[in-house]
Amino acid sequence: MVAYGKASWELRDKSDLVMSVIIDDDHINGVISLWKQDIGPETVEELVVIGIAKLEEYKRLMRTSMSYPKGEEVEYTDENRYRTTNEEKRYLDNSNGDFLSDYRQAAETHRQVRQWAQKSIKPGQSLIEIANGIENSVRQLTGHDGLSEGDSLIAGMGFPLGLNLDDIAAHFSPNAGDKTILQRNNVMKVDIGVHVNGRIVDSAFTMSWDPTYDNLIAAVKDATNTGIHEAGIDVRLGELGGLIQETMESYECEINGVNYPIRPIRGLSGHNILRYSIHGAKSVPSVLTDDPTKMEEGDVFAIETFGSYTAQFEHGIKTILLRPTVKEVITRGDDY
Repeated sequence: MVAYGKASWELRDKSDLVMSVIIDDDHINGVISLWKQDIGPETVEELVVIGIAKLEEYKRLMRTSMSYPKGEEVEYTDENRYRTTNEEKRYLDNSNGDFLSDYRQAAETHRQVRQWAQKSIKPGQSLIEIANGIENSVRQLTGHDGLSEGDSLIAGMGFPLGLNLDDIAAHFSPNAGDKTILQRNNVMKVDIGVHVNGRIVDSAFTMSWDPTYDNLIAAVKDATNTGIHEAGIDVRLGELGGLIQETMESYECEINGVNYPIRPIRGLSGHNILRYSIHGAKSVPSVLTDDPTKMEEGDVFAIETFGSYTAQFEHGIKTILLRPTVKEVITRGDDY
């Protein structure tokens, strides 16, 4: 099989055609045809398994040969402006082909899954139903279901899915037997991680069906975007936290006629991401601190902000790559 257009594969016994496998131009539907007569049921079963394996092999070839879309590229400013055209930095950037391809595949998978999730999740569904839908979508799009040994290390979920309701800020995953049903007055934070070859994309969004919390959601989106905008090589993490805090605290949320100031949550922060490790040693706070640690070339960060008015939490994350020549907001999409 070849990785373009319609493809076919044949199995022959000497000169006789035994089986053919054909996949269509859209690389979705396949047909397995058995041509040899008098084949026993066990042999038929074995041939079908081989045919399915060939279809999946072709789909994997298509995925690896695809060029995935870039994220939002933002040129560096001030003393780092030279990086955009510097030949050495351009060479380093062009040497990162596998790194960028893996990240962009993971990001595109994330965009498609969260687009589906935002359209399909509705009050009345169980958290287990929601979790299964998201996780199955990630595995389907990456082409790795994790059922064979080592398969989940190639691609799939980057970390346990987070479905966090109301005053649960983060890191809750429903286990088998969980009976929780999503209600219309819930605020749910959906935190999805996708990885390809250990390159983890971390991005979260909040869903609410009550306009009461619109300002809370807007505050955290704006604070997250402030963190993305101000992040860059040589930026001090403690100072970046202060800018995030300033944006977050410019918002209020009206609950039952009372205005509450929206505050960042000090104990939860963004972080750098390492290969096969979602949390590195660097933290991106949502408040001003005296941490002098700098962001560096080659770092990958989850800009992660949490906001609260007292009883409700909102959560937003975007993953950025600090490439040698530009900052790439790898998870940017039409939704966020």
